[in-house]
Amino acid sequence: MSTCAACNQSIDSGAASIADKKYHQDCLKCVTCSKNFLRDGIGSPFPRPDGTFECGSCRHGQCGKCGNIITSAVMTYEGVSYHKECYDEVRANDKCLVCGENITGYTITFEGQVYHKECYENAAPDCAICKQKIVGTRTILEGNNYHPECYEKK
Repeated sequence: MSTCAACNQSIDSGAASIADKKYHQDCLKCVTCSKNFLRDGIGSPFPRPDGTFECGSCRHGQCGKCGNIITSAVMTYEGVSYHKECYDEVRANDKCLVCGENITGYTITFEGQVYHKECYENAAPDCAICKQKIVGTRTILEGNNYHPECYEKK
């Protein structure tokens, strides 16, 4: 006889198995919305570090463009979550400040300007002290760029 990983009670019949653990069918619920994965048809459970599970809707939310639950990579723009394909459509008219191409994939918005992640990292200035790229906050003094922590040690 096995024991339910959620409630620690014995399982007589009808066990569900996930990641080598057994659960009563009624115990296999989303920890956030309490919907049952088997009975309510809410898709696959996403494991959390504490051993509980969340459904795709609670974990990722709904796509801001198509309204469907996001169960894969989440792209976020101005606080709204999207499927990658929907995100690319929403950002279709945005252009990267460095290369001028349409924005697709992972981006960085810095000081109100949008960049492809790779373009931003390649175009980022070098620190005048450590010579490494400065991605994010920087200190500028007399035309030189510094990481804030490098400038403080100067």
